[in-house]
Amino acid sequence: MAKAAQHYSFIVGSKYGPRSAKWIVTIDKSHDVYVTTERARRDWHATLHRSGQWHIKNNVHTPGQPKTLIRSHRDRVPKGKYPVALYILIPDSCLRPASNVDNTTDPDRWLDRPPYSGAVEIAIMEWDHTGRKEEWPGQSAGTQLFAVYLTGETTTILMLWRVLPSDHPAVITAEKMRPKVQPVVLDSPERRVTMFGYDKLGGISIVEYAID
Repeated sequence: MAKAAQHYSFIVGSKYGPRSAKWIVTIDKSHDVYVTTERARRDWHATLHRSGQWHIKNNVHTPGQPKTLIRSHRDRVPKGKYPVALYILIPDSCLRPASNVDNTTDPDRWLDRPPYSGAVEIAIMEWDHTGRKEEWPGQSAGTQLFAVYLTGETTTILMLWRVLPSDHPAVITAEKMRPKVQPVVLDSPERRVTMFGYDKLGGISIVEYAID
């Protein structure tokens, strides 16, 4: 009997303090994974299907533009290493307080705000734990379990998270890529932009930025 679809949502920060966008992860009955934010769901979503590849797809049809914006490269991962993952990086510098706290919806889970100028990294992946020494990928590097969804006797879809310091290479790169936009005086967490790219193993990284 197929498992019912599961939905997970999270926000980095706190209800009455600075916060990130609300991220939503859905795993359907076919074990396909969909990732987006509450505000961006009409524009784009990330997917993981049976191919094992992550895709970022454009939900807005634009003539002459492909629907798939970017896809991971599973064949670039060395044998014996962890599977290709989708990484979401949320720098502390992008957190903003809500303009109307009473009108904002709570997530399933709040993730603690990282240290000043650091970042929170969330990883989502399918993992075959046969013969693995760690209970979950990156355990020795400080990752923490967020959610576990069983897909078979030895395979699971995992959501992991960890805090990265300001001197971590991923955080330094994210700060260098920060969009140069005209500041807008608006106390709101909803004004967001996301940038897509590849990590060194061919997985997809999504970095969230505030634009106000």
